[in-house]
Amino acid sequence: MNEVIPPAPAFIEVPELIKNPSLVVWFRSEYFGRWDLVADREEQAKVLGCTPALVSSRRSNYSQEFPRPVVKYGTREWVLRSEIETFARWLEDQRNAATGKNKGRKVERTVKQKAEAEILRLSRRLIQLEEQKAQVEIKLREKAAEIRQTKSRIEAQENLRDTATR
Repeated sequence: MNEVIPPAPAFIEVPELIKNPSLVVWFRSEYFGRWDLVADREEQAKVLGCTPALVSSRRSNYSQEFPRPVVKYGTREWVLRSEIETFARWLEDQRNAATGKNKGRKVERTVKQKAEAEILRLSRRLIQLEEQKAQVEIKLREKAAEIRQTKSRIEAQENLRDTATR
């Protein structure tokens, strides 16, 4: 009997604007190559209900709450769609609370919203720690190179002294 082989999943292509894929930086390895899960500035603007230009002001005005980038290419950054959607809900709740639309009733976060917020907080902390680790590794490599150079200079000077005393 002939075995039916299901079709392979479609390959998720790199966006057309990316001319040199080797310059793409993924900050979270679990999403590497998953362009279907990330949103660029235009998509973020649609979710937030604003223009792409306002996305930057949202990012700076709400720097602690705004999703961290998952992938970067040049000056363009992509965030997870799910995180920008969570941020949009949070922002709407903030606006409603500020305008009094929820006056008289307490707005409680659901268990899912609390879990999403905690995951977001921990993800951001992990990114910070990974960035710090990368910086420390760079400094460590630089110091190791300095030590090797110094060691080579000392050995060269010792060799000169040895040949001069002979």
